[in-house]
Amino acid sequence: MTTVRSSERVEPILLSIMSRLTEIQKAIEELAPEEKEELRDWLGGYDPATEREWAAIAQERIRQIESGEVAPLDGEQVLKEMRQLAKQLAQQ
Repeated sequence: MTTVRSSERVEPILLSIMSRLTEIQKAIEELAPEEKEELRDWLGGYDPATEREWAAIAQERIRQIESGEVAPLDGEQVLKEMRQLAKQLAQQ
């Protein structure tokens, strides 16, 4: 009896998935800008460029805090102020 290792069963599946992902990526690259925007909306608004921008902002903020350039804000105080602002805006 021949024993089949699990890696021998998994490899074809992974290759199939990677092949489909490559096909999807190529298809996305061929979309018109409007179609890409619709796809982003459908996927929940995920945009890799925006994610990279937010990551860069977060890293810069961490650097500023660690260097003492800025002081971190108290989270509870920020939430309190945001709630007050939301109430004010709701009353307008």
